[in-house]
Amino acid sequence: AQQIMGTITGYAKNNQMNLILQNCTDFLQFASQLVIAWRLCESAVLADKKIGSATSADDKKFYESKMTDFRVYCANYLIHNLSTAKTILDFDQDVLALEI
Repeated sequence: AQQIMGTITGYAKNNQMNLILQNCTDFLQFASQLVIAWRLCESAVLADKKIGSATSADDKKFYESKMTDFRVYCANYLIHNLSTAKTILDFDQDVLALEI
């Protein structure tokens, strides 16, 4: 995330607004996936702390579901951030300047 922010900041410093615009959707997707994972992680950590004191089977299932949600999200959704980051960091050509 820091490397992506540094890249986009560099584009801004160099007044390369087309590069910022062509990456803005990917950046917003990257950031939103990160925020969702962070929030799910907080819930999973809290559930892990509370599962030992669960008083009913339903409570235990609820806490287990929070930990499962986080694992599933990371394995199936957050993993896409690797390719999104690569796209942002590795493609530094202004698509409007490319000749077809």
